[in-house]
Amino acid sequence: MVDLITLSYAIQDTLRDIPLLVEELDGKAEAIRAYIDLNPTANSFTNAVYAMASGEILIAWQDTNITEGEMEAWQHRFVVVVKAMKGKSDLALATVVINGKRPDADLPWRYCPVQDDVLPAVVNLISRITTNEEGIDYVVVELLIKETSDANVRS
Repeated sequence: MVDLITLSYAIQDTLRDIPLLVEELDGKAEAIRAYIDLNPTANSFTNAVYAMASGEILIAWQDTNITEGEMEAWQHRFVVVVKAMKGKSDLALATVVINGKRPDADLPWRYCPVQDDVLPAVVNLISRITTNEEGIDYVVVELLIKETSDANVRS
């Protein structure tokens, strides 16, 4: 199985490399960040989402499973939570996340693997979540990323 922290950062770096996306965040590539659990300082994804400022994108691993069929392999589910700049739409920002292109690319980023040992990301779901009693909504893009082989599936 691939290292999930490395994969999280690969998604982060890929999104940071999309000029239109960074432009939508006032030119701040660092506003796109991977959420990595760190005990005791970062141990609540829900709190991290709630603490997001306007113009931020948070990427987080959610779960991993074994896929079956033609090729048994690990598949990882990530969420990309978007919070647009004030006065702009979260849905519009999510669309840029989904369709954004890296420099000199003809296809959106999701048609190319984010690292060597995985297949291109599949946008599985676009949804709205509410994280707290204040009822603040966030738009989430769910990605499925499958590994290229069944290495270590039964280890």
